[in-house]
Amino acid sequence: MNTESIFGNKRVLQLIMSALLAFFIVHYFVEGELTKKLGVYQMVDVIVSSRDIPPRTILSAGDLSIKPVPRQYVEPGAVVAKVPGGGRDLLLGKKTLTALPVGAQIPISALTDPSMKDIDEIIPPGKLAFILRLGNLDVSNIINPGHHVDVLATISVRQSDGSTHRIVKTILRNVLILSAGREVYNPNVGIPSNREPSETLVLTLAVSSFEAERLQLAQAVSQGEINVILRRHADDDLSPIQPATETNILQ
Repeated sequence: MNTESIFGNKRVLQLIMSALLAFFIVHYFVEGELTKKLGVYQMVDVIVSSRDIPPRTILSAGDLSIKPVPRQYVEPGAVVAKVPGGGRDLLLGKKTLTALPVGAQIPISALTDPSMKDIDEIIPPGKLAFILRLGNLDVSNIINPGHHVDVLATISVRQSDGSTHRIVKTILRNVLILSAGREVYNPNVGIPSNREPSETLVLTLAVSSFEAERLQLAQAVSQGEINVILRRHADDDLSPIQPATETNILQ
């Protein structure tokens, strides 16, 4: 066999190997894409409400049914029927926080332990519940429901000569905490962004209508520079407090 035949056979062999390699790459790619597309439409058995369920209902077996749903339409937090330790047993005996229409998927976030009271059941007479979000997470380690706090706002005040200076004013005194928890805000949900998710402290305060208006205005003029300080147990002192200014903090 001459040299040209040998090289010719090698080239043919190389072409065959390249063609086979390309075939397998395309085959696996197409098969993978097809599997992903079919997986989206795969049916999943999800627990749904079998009737219109009002808020504060203790769920029983008759309130629940199973409904096949395409995987792409399974709602976040919905309970899947065939999961060890999940399914109906995960929902039975729980209390609904909101109304659930018939056929609705039931997320865990819509339920609570029946022994837990709703916020509106623990608001003192003559008070309203005001939700306050704080960026200062340090106080979350010491503040719990039942504690009392004072609320401070840092505000920029314009002078007659056009200059501004900042003051810290105690705007509310001896406010009851109804609930306290943390909340994660993710600015990237649905919007392309490089911003990092941020965590805030969420307090529910028991306030009067006037106090709610005062707090709402303070949030606006302070651009969110609000903080709280914890009171000693049974401390009901409401004596006047002079606002702190950039001048008197140096005195």
